Amino acid sequence: MLPVTFRGAQAADAKLPWITTKYPTVDAWIRINPEGSVSVFSGKAELGQGVQTAICQIVAEELDVDMNRVQMINPDTSLSPEEFYTAGSVSIETSGMAIRHASAEVRDYLLDMAKVTANINKADATVIDGEITGTNGAKTSYWSLVNNKAIDIKMTGKVAPKILPLTNLSVSPSHVLIFRIN
Repeated sequence: MLPVTFRGAQAADAKLPWITTKYPTVDAWIRINPEGSVSVFSGKAELGQGVQTAICQIVAEELDVDMNRVQMINPDTSLSPEEFYTAGSVSIETSGMAIRHASAEVRDYLLDMAKVTANINKADATVIDGEITGTNGAKTSYWSLVNNKAIDIKMTGKVAPKILPLTNLSVSPSHVLIFRIN
């Protein structure tokens, strides 16, 4: 996983995607399962464009969990948000961003719970694959904190998603050759 900067609750209000007005609670989008997995609900169907893989990557990065733990639940009208059509990049703009914000809110909520249950200070916590460790040596995990309960909290926009650093980005010149065949 990439090193990240987590701005947390001290960040300015983030603009939530419009679909969150229809599905404002995080458990409409994401669930932490006690057996060590994360279920993600989206109304966007996989049509070969890779939207489900992209959404799994978003959740894994926001929650600091291995992508193998993230399970996309195929769109189901009894489980998933109704997000209208699946087309082009609009799937990531709406569903992907809603799930990204939901994941950030879940992470923040679970770090608050870790403070109460395991005396782990949020600012000093390290999360690796869902395991939370404090500088005081205390440990807990997302899985033990949820204890088989849904996280029924409303998305506020007060928890900003992570900012990925550009330190791993490299740019080098390249050449494009155009051949014309007559």
